[in-house]
Amino acid sequence: MQTCSLKSWLALCETCDVPHIPAVELGSLPVADILRLQDGETVSPATLDFLRDLPARLQPRTMVRWDCCAGENLKYALGTGRPDWQPAFQQLGIDDFRLFRILVEDIGIDQSIAVWERPWITPLILNNYPIEVRVFASHGQIQGVSSYYVQRPLQDTPDIHQFCQDVWNLSTRFLPHVSDFTADFMLTETGILFLEGGPPHHRDPRRGGAHPCCFAPGHTTGIALAPQDGAIIC
Repeated sequence: MQTCSLKSWLALCETCDVPHIPAVELGSLPVADILRLQDGETVSPATLDFLRDLPARLQPRTMVRWDCCAGENLKYALGTGRPDWQPAFQQLGIDDFRLFRILVEDIGIDQSIAVWERPWITPLILNNYPIEVRVFASHGQIQGVSSYYVQRPLQDTPDIHQFCQDVWNLSTRFLPHVSDFTADFMLTETGILFLEGGPPHHRDPRRGGAHPCCFAPGHTTGIALAPQDGAIIC
């Protein structure tokens, strides 16, 4: 199980009957070519053809992303309170430090990375931010659930409490297959949908891993709907 691979998570959602946003694989690119693009070096004709033809292949109101992560432009828009779909979400970002780090540290320059297209599903919005949470699992147990957006606290209403309990329960279905991970879910008008999964959070920041969201680093136990003492507020 590759925790930084959307392909792996989509397959696991199918196996575990977890509702999720579907995706269509558009192809894959050599990691070495992506790194060359970032450095302004020459890449293979096949990679150039793929990037040139990509816009014409996309459906209306979708987003594109790498197998290992979504683009910086999308995350920046949502993280600054702009949750509506933008044409920029169909741009496959290359100049992205987070992508560079994942490719080098987690994927490997001798590998290829898939490109995905997903429909844009509108989440429920509160104060300009999606209602989204991150689940933290460690050593085969669900440890905690946090509101994803530290910038916007969630109130502990019965509906939000039930949302957190439901994603906690849904995430237990993953445990027979992967014991250490994070998983992001959002709430929509029609229910809960899995967004993406990722590596676990590590107490030691030198090990990398997932952001603790509203939890303080190394303390991801329980439910955190607003920033806890010591939380990293971006």
